[in-house]
Amino acid sequence: MSLVLRAARPGDGRRIEEIRVAGWHAAYAGLIDPDWLAAFAVEDRRVASWEDRIAQPTPGSTTLVAEVDDLVRGFSVVLPSRDDDVPDAGELAALYIDPAFWCSGLGSALLLQGLTHLQQDEQVLWVLAGNAPARRFYEWHGFAPDGAHKLLDIGGNVPEMRYRRPRIA
Repeated sequence: MSLVLRAARPGDGRRIEEIRVAGWHAAYAGLIDPDWLAAFAVEDRRVASWEDRIAQPTPGSTTLVAEVDDLVRGFSVVLPSRDDDVPDAGELAALYIDPAFWCSGLGSALLLQGLTHLQQDEQVLWVLAGNAPARRFYEWHGFAPDGAHKLLDIGGNVPEMRYRRPRIA
């Protein structure tokens, strides 16, 4: 297996969205409304949004991809925190791996490489409260729940919880 971590570039948007949708279907079955999830699919407007983010990233944001044998198999997005109560934190906004490559080390590689792009002393992320495998993964990487919760409106209100850790130099 030949692994390359690199910045996302124009043309990666469709593959990024395919991985995101596949990840939702694999990870969130049983956690969110099955009818909503069944309708969740790759859409051209979302692909275009990814292409725009890649071409014109917001200040402080980085989108990385993991290629295995020249095919994108995962991605991560880091940026300054979007939460008003932790304005000086950096945030892991997205981390998705092609489900065929779960438990292969790609998630850890993307997480660790992505977090090196954050200069803030604290790092945060949001995870579905019912997603036990993801929670274990983030806890293994030093994140812990900080008590913040919100509801994600995706075919009903789905609880999310925020995790936090100090920046590791």
